[in-house]
Amino acid sequence: MSDLHHFNFEAVDEYKAWQGFYEGAFTSVNKAIQAKDIKGFENAYATVISGCNDCHAGMGYNFVKVVKMKAPADIGIDYMVKSEPGIVHK
Repeated sequence: MSDLHHFNFEAVDEYKAWQGFYEGAFTSVNKAIQAKDIKGFENAYATVISGCNDCHAGMGYNFVKVVKMKAPADIGIDYMVKSEPGIVHK
């Protein structure tokens, strides 16, 4: 088993900031997905990306820059298969 399986991420100083950001700012992205609101998703996602980069810079990690990808990261997944947002496990 790798060391990551035993690593306590909650002990990392940045974890609480990340958790608060994900549970707060990312909520608008999830709501847009649930509502199937493409325009709302695009706006919320752009806001989240900007927030990520602002946070990285504020923590001294401005060399970590999140960008909107032009294509899916995993070309081994067919993202065109019809699905409903509610079937994702929480």
